[in-house]
Amino acid sequence: MLSPEEKDRYHRQILVPEIGENGQKTLKKSSVLIVGTGGLGSAASLYLAAAGIGKIGILDMDVVEVSNLQRQVIHATSRVGVKKIESAEKVLKDLNPNIEIITFSEKFEEKNASKLVRQFQYVIDASDNFPTKFLINDKCAENNIPCTIGGVRAFEGQFITVIPHQTTCYRCVFHEPPPPMKGKLPILGSTAGIGGLIEATECVKYFVGLRDDLLTNCLLFFDLRAMSFDKITILRDPKCKTCGTEA
Repeated sequence: MLSPEEKDRYHRQILVPEIGENGQKTLKKSSVLIVGTGGLGSAASLYLAAAGIGKIGILDMDVVEVSNLQRQVIHATSRVGVKKIESAEKVLKDLNPNIEIITFSEKFEEKNASKLVRQFQYVIDASDNFPTKFLINDKCAENNIPCTIGGVRAFEGQFITVIPHQTTCYRCVFHEPPPPMKGKLPILGSTAGIGGLIEATECVKYFVGLRDDLLTNCLLFFDLRAMSFDKITILRDPKCKTCGTEA
């Protein structure tokens, strides 16, 4: 049930026909793990908390640095040097005290990935490296957990949502992680923000039943310099190591 305070808090969202009060109740019972509290994770976690997702897990090992603040808007100058998960938890609890925040100060890796994703109903990739993105894809498939995976650089972003063993997965598209990149990627802060909002929206759509409208079997590519958004249809790869017939 929604309390009177929750009905007031989510009133404008409940007015959305595709959500309504029943959809809001579903969001309250839902859970999502966000891997990373950087640029993508900042926006995704803020809007999922505001939307009323009942349980949000945030995972990150890093501490807040001044250079993060240009794009990682959940953090603040006053919390430089603080663990990112602690900084994010403080903001999310203040934003919405009705929800549960679970923090993980650890690396998302082979030895703990399955245990982590099994605690949640959805996973959002907000990592900044390809090996983690592939691991999220593979472990979500292994444990039958839907996920949204993507990345951003400069003015550009690309995202895909995966329903395990039903839709194209991340490995169908990119096959293997590329060689490690040297140096830091250039990034406009708002590019990361828009990417995180796309991921949060996909998560909400999944829980309220708008599953035919997800970014499945396609790759969304956006270029904010040209302000263009394009979806490229991607077919499942029967030889995919993760979801193909030979997996």
